[in-house]
Amino acid sequence: MELFTSEEIESIFKNKFKKKLFFNEIKINSRLKSNNSLFIPIKGKKFDGHDFIHEAFKNGATASLVNYDYYKKYLNKTEFDDFLIPVEDTLKSLQLLAKYSRMRSKLKKMICITGSNGKTTLKDWLNQVLKKYFITYATQGNFNNQIGLPLSLSRMPKNTEVCILEIGTNQPGEIEFLTSISSPDISIVTNIGDAHIGNFKNRKNIAIEKSKIFSSLEKGLAIIPYDNFYEVLINEAKKNKNRILSFGDSNKSDASILNISSNQCESNYKVELKILGKKIKFDWNYFGVHWATNILIILIIAKELNLLFNDVLKQISKLKPEIGRGSLHKTKINGKDIVIIDDSYNANPNSMKNSLLNFLNLKIKNQRKICVLGDMLELGKKMEFYHKEISLILNESDIDFVITVGKESKIISENLTSSIKSKHFPDTKRLYNFLNKNLIKNDLVLFKGSNSVKLWEICKILTCGS
Repeated sequence: MELFTSEEIESIFKNKFKKKLFFNEIKINSRLKSNNSLFIPIKGKKFDGHDFIHEAFKNGATASLVNYDYYKKYLNKTEFDDFLIPVEDTLKSLQLLAKYSRMRSKLKKMICITGSNGKTTLKDWLNQVLKKYFITYATQGNFNNQIGLPLSLSRMPKNTEVCILEIGTNQPGEIEFLTSISSPDISIVTNIGDAHIGNFKNRKNIAIEKSKIFSSLEKGLAIIPYDNFYEVLINEAKKNKNRILSFGDSNKSDASILNISSNQCESNYKVELKILGKKIKFDWNYFGVHWATNILIILIIAKELNLLFNDVLKQISKLKPEIGRGSLHKTKINGKDIVIIDDSYNANPNSMKNSLLNFLNLKIKNQRKICVLGDMLELGKKMEFYHKEISLILNESDIDFVITVGKESKIISENLTSSIKSKHFPDTKRLYNFLNKNLIKNDLVLFKGSNSVKLWEICKILTCGS
């Protein structure tokens, strides 16, 4: 599908190609094979995309933006001179291209999501539900930063009706900037937690940063957690005459969780919710209860888009966690039946606590509960505090075995009571062999940790074929 014509690129960057072109892909990775693509070389800390322009053309690019310095240096020295557009800054040009993509679109709704946890799952689930009713487009993976979000938006097809973008941050000021590019009609904060707290000093500063997702929202819909820095969020949301709806456990919120009950020995739940005064009941078949807030938000948006709840609930029943985000796997390890809960895609204090509490609340007879926990990172001076906090949760639980992996997670194992069996590994190199030898039939094993610990690699090996 054609994304941009050469005339559009020329009008944005005020330079002309020597022939008419069209582009059906925007790429920043020179290794990506894609015909009729526009390559945008980004200069990073370790690599400069300009060094790979030749490779990009070899892999299907028909044109490339380049910084003026590169253009002056290499003009008349390559066979691609006629297909280069010089610009002041390629990153800023990518952001400008994203703004143009948003400006020319005829979207019915632009939905933007931020939060300390759950934003990627919510984005993916919203997309799965809404694509039955609209032509949708969503952030690819978790491309949510100052490069990823503009890249995602620049790739939005012209005929998109509902766009769902994830907005992330690890530094003050990022969300307001990215929101100015995306211009949302609906802005959502999933929660305020401690992710990246080392860069924000405290949770209130995180809440202030997250609230900036409402800074470019005007006469739109703001969706906010009722019991999570409500005043900070609502004060920002009120500024531009937005409608505000809340969600949470409290019955004072516009959308609330009335009851979630699990069946004995099963990760199966009966759920009762209230959405804008309407009670809804349904069954859910996957591990964890933290997903319920995602469903509250999906149903709020369904109401906003005039969709029928009963129809939407049929779509919701088809949802399931992505691998690494709470997915449940029944597998065999060394001939023994084992159940693995793979929540290995990253960790911060809130997501770690939620994952553990959901795991510990499972009512299971004659089955060992084992958790494999990796480091939580980017916590600054509070690194020790948050890892000790996890120990306190475990010390008051019925956990059978705790395995910690990494440098920081050793704090967890060192602060466990002597009644809890534990083992620590500095990395994953010997972890697989240990699990292979020591797991017994019917063990239930939770994996949770920051990506850099690479617990996901162990999960992939253990669940292969499950």
